Amino acid sequence: MSIFEKHSSSKLTVDDSCQLKAVIINSEPSNGHTEYIIRVHRGFESENAWHVHRRYNDFHALHKELSVAGVSLPLPPKKMIGNMDRNFILQRLDGLQSYLNTVLSNAILANQKAVKIFLEPHTYSSVKELGVTQMSLKLRGESDLKVVKQLPHLGRRLRKEFYLVQSNLSKEEFILTWTPFGPDKYLDQRKISTIMKSFCGLQHANIAPPTKAGVGVDGAWVLRPSRSSGTLLDMVYDVKAPLTQSAIKKYANFGLRRPMDSNEIIHIVSQILEALMFLHSKGTFHGHLHLGNILYEGGTVHLVDYENQIFGVPSYYREQLIKSRQIKSICDVDVYCLGLIIYELLYGKEYDVCDQKELSCCPTTLRPLLEAILVEDGIKNGLPEITHLLNLEIFKYRPQALPARLKMSDPSRQDVALNGHKTFERLKVDHMKFRKHNRTSKLNEMLREDNGKFVLLYDTKKACSKSSSCSDSDHPRSEVSDGVESSRTPTPSVISESVAVSEEVPPTVPAVVDGRSALLGAISGFDKKNLKKVTNSSR
Repeated sequence: MSIFEKHSSSKLTVDDSCQLKAVIINSEPSNGHTEYIIRVHRGFESENAWHVHRRYNDFHALHKELSVAGVSLPLPPKKMIGNMDRNFILQRLDGLQSYLNTVLSNAILANQKAVKIFLEPHTYSSVKELGVTQMSLKLRGESDLKVVKQLPHLGRRLRKEFYLVQSNLSKEEFILTWTPFGPDKYLDQRKISTIMKSFCGLQHANIAPPTKAGVGVDGAWVLRPSRSSGTLLDMVYDVKAPLTQSAIKKYANFGLRRPMDSNEIIHIVSQILEALMFLHSKGTFHGHLHLGNILYEGGTVHLVDYENQIFGVPSYYREQLIKSRQIKSICDVDVYCLGLIIYELLYGKEYDVCDQKELSCCPTTLRPLLEAILVEDGIKNGLPEITHLLNLEIFKYRPQALPARLKMSDPSRQDVALNGHKTFERLKVDHMKFRKHNRTSKLNEMLREDNGKFVLLYDTKKACSKSSSCSDSDHPRSEVSDGVESSRTPTPSVISESVAVSEEVPPTVPAVVDGRSALLGAISGFDKKNLKKVTNSSR
């Protein structure tokens, strides 16, 4: 390399944690077969959408790739005769839409490379794995390490690679992970390398530091001892051999999850809190806390992958973090992720905001902890600090913390804080986009388009009452509905309900008729010829 050549560092700009939404909007014939037009949408911005054309054979090939998960997926069957009939195509379109909804609702299936290429080929078709040869080249400076083989995708991340590495001296086996830099990487290669040296020297009873690490132009590799026990996620799914099966085989079937005893959860959480308190006291954070990053062996917890914070990898729970209103700092991310972990261990499923009612039915020992973290209504000033959680009654008899150490220079602490601040800023921007998307969706539900104008929708009773009130008054009402005031200068595109109803149903003013004049008119207009002749049968 020339001495004048600049050290460049690349990172991914696509956030793999962002969920994709797909809707089949139409179908069209093409060369004797039917192509289905799928509109794919990423995130909350309406302009971030595109269309892909897929045949039924493409759906069938995708289904074959996902069949290893052991999950029942509702793919419509094949039909050889009459498959160009319009009614059959419409019926198949509904079936394929149901199939896509089922796949995308499963976080493990939705993050598979085959699904990403199926829906977003322009981004993921070029994603390639390094392989044993390329990984060996990246370790050419480590003469005592040998890459034995590439392992299956053990974790839930799309681009993370796993290798079995052996020491040439001690013959000890290690697990090597290769992680490409993500969109939240804001430090250069030299600073990341310096921070990783500090992380390798970390000493804590509940944190597993890397044995070695190396930083490249486009990613970093981390070496840790091989453990047969697996993670808390393997324990929840009751996985017997975690290092031999891929994530889609281990975690895609949500029916295999089993809840954990509340006393064991308290024992686990107390150790996690001790580790987080140590990291926060040293000016750093974890940022990627989830069940797959927590080793559990012999009743002892070991946090791993805390280096992902400087690699720029988005958090696994990022979609839930975006929707939360009480996260005020990057350290709050650790607290909120801890609440998600507790809920997942307790109920055997991932938490959603709609599940807040279940918190009132949880065990009394864990209820104060979960309500302090996950219930938004009870939180006025953000999330509680780690020290506050450790002072709860359930952690009163926790084991005494052992001595720990993390030696890091002041410039490195500032770099970690800077990277965490920018990561939180991007999270906050996405949170504002989510709130704006929610407001727009609610407004669209309240409006309908009529002759180029948007009219507020209400039930029939309110519309009738508004129309009658408008007909009795000479001026339109200043209120559209209860608690929603109309603008002082209404725009032509948005009209109030009172005006819309008054245009459709003109007011009818009942005529006032005097009783005496009506009687005189009836007498003067009397005519005997109009009387009907009646015969009396009694005679």
